Amino acid sequence: MQIIINAGGTGSRLWPLSTAAEPKQFASIVGKDSLISQTVLRLQSEFENIWVATNTKYLHLAKQQLKHLIMPGKILVEPTKRDTFGAIIAHSCLVAHHTSVDETLIFISSDHYIDDQKDLHNFCGTLHEVDTAINESKYSIILPATKPYFASTEYGYIQIEKSPNRVSSVIEFKEKPGDAKAKEFLEQGNYFWNLGYYGFSYAGLRDLVGQIYPELLPVLNNIYTKGRIDSEDYLQFPEINFEQGLIEKLIQIPTLKDKIGAIDMGLTTWDDIGNFETLYGYLPEASADQTTLEVDGNNNRVKMQTSRPLALVGVSGLVIIENKNGILIMDPKKAKNIRKVAKYFDV
Repeated sequence: MQIIINAGGTGSRLWPLSTAAEPKQFASIVGKDSLISQTVLRLQSEFENIWVATNTKYLHLAKQQLKHLIMPGKILVEPTKRDTFGAIIAHSCLVAHHTSVDETLIFISSDHYIDDQKDLHNFCGTLHEVDTAINESKYSIILPATKPYFASTEYGYIQIEKSPNRVSSVIEFKEKPGDAKAKEFLEQGNYFWNLGYYGFSYAGLRDLVGQIYPELLPVLNNIYTKGRIDSEDYLQFPEINFEQGLIEKLIQIPTLKDKIGAIDMGLTTWDDIGNFETLYGYLPEASADQTTLEVDGNNNRVKMQTSRPLALVGVSGLVIIENKNGILIMDPKKAKNIRKVAKYFDV
């Protein structure tokens, strides 16, 4: 089994902690270590074969932060940013070139946070279950996911067929819902949060890609045979995410739909650190910082790079971020507007 950590995103919703030059997976968002370092360390005690997949723009950050954690040959690079469809398929070709076409490949994210030893045990145990299920060949792609533990409107959902088995067939993907739908999904019990994790073998993936995109099979063969991603090959992939480009298309084909399964990882403390509304609960309280004075206000969260005194008077529930990239003062409920800020200041 090979674990590939996707680390090519830009994280535009967490400025100034995350910037175009140093996106969130390479930044110290929660704790002292970067999110990518925490993800590798979380897995190292359980798995030997760990790879990191990133964009050429961030190769120097990956090498710098992971030099004691990941061998240089196990850092995979896409030549240009082209969404997850091309990245996952191309990196699957590379890993299979170095291992085997029948080896289980599991792609996970670099910017997720787990804050519980039981969850860590469930996380790693489920990845082993995915490996077993792929080797048994009932499913060609398995999506490690988790049952929602509250009615979230921030995550996409996977609707599954109710089954006594650990792996359930996938019915449909659901986009981020409104409040009413999120409550409905929670109550119905046959919806998982979509974590954006995927398990398959390269041989199984290649067969499914061939069903939808037969014209791409020579591209896959080129990358697999050469053991590298050339730009002329990579640019032939459509610029679309992996789910929309492949999985959702497979689900629409009756003869292929049953090849897609999902498994519950049983997580209760998992978080996608994707915006300040989520990050708010992990930031230090203003009152806990000796350099901060809070007067006639409460529940402000502060993360400052310098130790300059900060006074908060008559305000509550705000996020205050200060570092070398800039200063942010915001209402976390307005987190969706941060992309406008990042676009304005990130040159």
